[in-house]
Amino acid sequence: MVRIVGGIRAHLLGRARLALGLWLAAAFAGALALAWVVVAPEGWRQGTSVPLLIDVLVVGMGVSGWLVHRRLSGSWLRERNVANSIEQEVGMAPGVLRGSLELARALPPGVSSGLADQAAQDALGQLGGEHRDLAGRMTREVGRWMRRGVLSLTVMMPLVAVLTFAAPGRSHMAWAGLARPFELMAGPTLPALVVTPGTVEVLRGSDVTMEVSAPGRTTVTVHWQAAGDVALRETIDLDGDRGTFILQSVTARTEYWVQAPDGAMSPRYELQPVDPLLVSDLIVRVAFPPYTGRSPEEYGVVVPPLEVPVGSVFSFEGRASRPLLSAGLERLEAEVEAVDAQTTEAPVGAAEFSVNGRGFEGQWMPRLSGLYEWRFVGVEGEPAEILPPPLGLTMVPDSDPSISVLLPGQDTLLPVSLRQPLILEASDDYGLDHLALVVYRVTAFGDRMTPVEQPMTVGGTRGALLRPVIDLTSWELLPGDTIRYFVRAVDNAPIPNVSETREYVLRPPTAADLRREAQERLDDAARGVEQLANRAEERAAETEELERELSSQLDPQSRDPRDETEDRLDFDQQEEIREALEAQAELLAAIDSLEMEMAELNRDLEATGLVDPELQEEIRELQRLMDELAPESLEERLSELTERVDEMNAADADQALEELAADQEALRDRLQEAIEQFEQAALEQDFRATAAEAEELAQQEQALADAMKEGDSPEMRAEQQESLEARAQDLNESLDSLQERLAEAGEEQAREAVEQAQNQGQQAQQSMSEAAQQARNGEPQEASETAQQAAEAMRQMSQQLQQGQHQMAQQDMEAAREALEQTATDALSLAREQSALQDRMRGATPEELANMRSDEAALLQGARNMADNLSAETAGDQGSNEVAAQVGRAMEAMQEALDALESQRGDAPAPESAAEEAVAALNQAAVMAASAAKAPGEGPQGQSGDQVTEQLQEIAQQQGAVNQRTGQITPMNLGQQARSNQLQEAASGQQRIAEQLGQLADRPPDQAQPLGDLEALAQEARALAERLAGESLDVETLQRQERLFHRLLDAGRSLEKDEFSDERESTAPGEFERNDVEALSSDDLGGLRFQLPPTEELQRLSPAQRQMVLEYFERLNRAERRAGPRGTIR
Repeated sequence: MVRIVGGIRAHLLGRARLALGLWLAAAFAGALALAWVVVAPEGWRQGTSVPLLIDVLVVGMGVSGWLVHRRLSGSWLRERNVANSIEQEVGMAPGVLRGSLELARALPPGVSSGLADQAAQDALGQLGGEHRDLAGRMTREVGRWMRRGVLSLTVMMPLVAVLTFAAPGRSHMAWAGLARPFELMAGPTLPALVVTPGTVEVLRGSDVTMEVSAPGRTTVTVHWQAAGDVALRETIDLDGDRGTFILQSVTARTEYWVQAPDGAMSPRYELQPVDPLLVSDLIVRVAFPPYTGRSPEEYGVVVPPLEVPVGSVFSFEGRASRPLLSAGLERLEAEVEAVDAQTTEAPVGAAEFSVNGRGFEGQWMPRLSGLYEWRFVGVEGEPAEILPPPLGLTMVPDSDPSISVLLPGQDTLLPVSLRQPLILEASDDYGLDHLALVVYRVTAFGDRMTPVEQPMTVGGTRGALLRPVIDLTSWELLPGDTIRYFVRAVDNAPIPNVSETREYVLRPPTAADLRREAQERLDDAARGVEQLANRAEERAAETEELERELSSQLDPQSRDPRDETEDRLDFDQQEEIREALEAQAELLAAIDSLEMEMAELNRDLEATGLVDPELQEEIRELQRLMDELAPESLEERLSELTERVDEMNAADADQALEELAADQEALRDRLQEAIEQFEQAALEQDFRATAAEAEELAQQEQALADAMKEGDSPEMRAEQQESLEARAQDLNESLDSLQERLAEAGEEQAREAVEQAQNQGQQAQQSMSEAAQQARNGEPQEASETAQQAAEAMRQMSQQLQQGQHQMAQQDMEAAREALEQTATDALSLAREQSALQDRMRGATPEELANMRSDEAALLQGARNMADNLSAETAGDQGSNEVAAQVGRAMEAMQEALDALESQRGDAPAPESAAEEAVAALNQAAVMAASAAKAPGEGPQGQSGDQVTEQLQEIAQQQGAVNQRTGQITPMNLGQQARSNQLQEAASGQQRIAEQLGQLADRPPDQAQPLGDLEALAQEARALAERLAGESLDVETLQRQERLFHRLLDAGRSLEKDEFSDERESTAPGEFERNDVEALSSDDLGGLRFQLPPTEELQRLSPAQRQMVLEYFERLNRAERRAGPRGTIR
């Protein structure tokens, strides 16, 4: 039984030891996991006690396990406790097993051994089974301990495994630290202090920055001591084991060191101050190339960025604070070009100066732009500490001059005057030497003639605006010629730079172009007349307002009879009157300018050979109209009034303003009438120009149609057709404009004719488009037929335009004839009534004469109505103008008669004489109107000079058309057959001219003879016809045609004016009275009565004072001249 109980105790002790082992293993694994958690990522830090604490915890757990083991083996496994557990498990009475065990060991006295054995046997019989089953309660307790231990170990061991595999390096560092806790507890060994810059030389007075590296410390103390001074210190905080301290203004030898809180100390260092190498004085001089005209410049130490021309020379001079070994300039850019790798020359990007002790100097001509750094080296090889700012250079090469043609600035038509004005703008960075205008001619055959160069000196200016004129009046341009020109600019550099514009083309105008330009200039003139009318209306309103102001001054109710100064004009009033007179003079000058423009237009048309008698006659009529609007007498009277303004009183000024207002109103009315005449002239010229363009386009389309038949160069023919189509489109736009003008003028029939012509033009334009497409598609026959249709449509359009123009001219002529006939009738009627009134005036009493004023006023109003009707219905030709002038004279006589009837004073003229003059003037007006109303051709028969002139002008016009046709043949590059057809048509036209000239040459000698031999002209025309018929078209032929054309013009003009001869002729003097020649007075010589002060005195005055003195003496002498010689009355 004792053995059995001992076995149970042994079993329980083994199980308890196993449970204790499991708990100790779980605790150890927990310690490992704890170490893994608390360790730093870089491992255990030196000086930490955490590993030791973990180790102590592990040892403590071991000791605790040993103590628990002792307790288990001592108290928990006592025999009593084990017996109680067995008794409870097997159901024995309490104390039976324990008593049996005690009896088995020793029987107490008095106890029966047999009974003891029997009791033991009974107890032993109940103890059958396994030990774990007999232990009962204690077995269950041990089992519970084991399960908890296994659970703890099951949790901790996988955790340790996961940590091991997740971060093996960290696991090793953590668990390795557990093996050496005392080594980790030892404090760390900090690195030594590092201090920079150490012992160095520094610039005297400069600040020194010290950097301290002290790993493992948070603060350090900096100590320093200057020579002859007390030691100082300062603690600084470190940021990331590093710190900075600035020792300011080091002027003496200074010792410094650094000490850490842990006792570490750096070596002692010294700062030795030295004087820096610097440039104390620097002068930079820049000499520019002479052609730039720039004065030399000088700079100090600080040189701003410079832009200098290539060829500039720099001079350097200066001194340093210490002796120098070398000095110079170097480019900062890495790429410094060398002059030549084979030479020993210095790079062009550097400059070397000569040194002499502390001084240096040198010269340098830079070639490259860039930033140049100064370089100064002391005798000991030390570089300069303080340098001047780098020298920034921008080398500006001499640029080419700039030249442009502002006007016309494009290829254009040559003006009618054959003088093309140009506006040239040229500039250069330093100066222009000269410009050259180069002009040459390219003939219709492509020959380039010798260029003509016109130099223009500009005197070295940097910019110039020039206005040269290309005058081609003497070049004898032929049809088909073109003018090309360009402008060359040359600057004043030693090696001159040259620029040229592109070549511009001037095309000599065709007859259609001349007519169109004449129409545009007439339109401009009409707008100018309209502006003049508006200005005249404004001036009239201003004059009336000024007259009202002066009239209020003359009002007797507002005047003081005792104040004589009220009749005088103050300065402001004089200036206002003078301004009004000057404004009227400017208006008359503008009218004169417009008249000169018309004269210039007529001269230009004559110079270019445009033979258009209708246009030239219209322009001459407009000239006469402008001359009548601004006669010289009116200008002289204005000038006289302007000079008398200073002497006028209020009454004189009022009268002068009244006359001026009347003149302005009359001028305004005449200008309004002139607007209609100018617009009518522009409209008729627009008609003629459009018809001429249509005819010219029809001729060119016909020539192109002939050329398309041959099928050569289809692409070129298509381009030519497209060009003609574009011109047809422009012509269509001109027709639109012409229709609008005709509608505004009320010419409905002419507008309908233009509309029909436009329909023909649109058909022609459509045919042109089809012909161009057919030519591109390689269908020459179809293209030729379509182009032929277009040419026929254009020809019909030209005829319709000419018919419309003729109809409009006939309508205007018929209206003018009717107006003149009506004027003749009205003038006769008024003459009869005026004659009857004159008879009543004879012997009439004053009362009867006074009653006749209303009758005379009615006649005067009738004459005015007649003049207005005549002006409204006539076109302003010479005949109608003469009639209008005669009616005006009649109206003046009637006004004199009316004035005589109103004033019956004794010194007034008799009304009968004025009435008689009015009757004569009205009769003369009736005769002139009836004569002007006669149709042309009703005069005397025979060929007068005017008729011969008209015939010659017509022949010249035909010659010009032939010249135009031949001039278009070569530029169009026609084929052989087409060229032959065109030349045959030109030959036919030239032959007709020869026949007409032959007929004129056979006239009787008693008729008017032109200047020139008509027979010779006829022979020349026949010779030209033969050359053209023989298909000989060259430059000589064109030149001969052009000379014949101008000879015809000269022959026609010779009948319009006296023949001019360059031969000098003398005439014998007639009788004359010889008078003595008297000496000229000072007044005759323009001498001044009041002499100016001496020049020296005038020079001492300011410019403003000098001007006042000169004006004062000028007024004195002007007043003296107006007053005349003393003792005379003016």
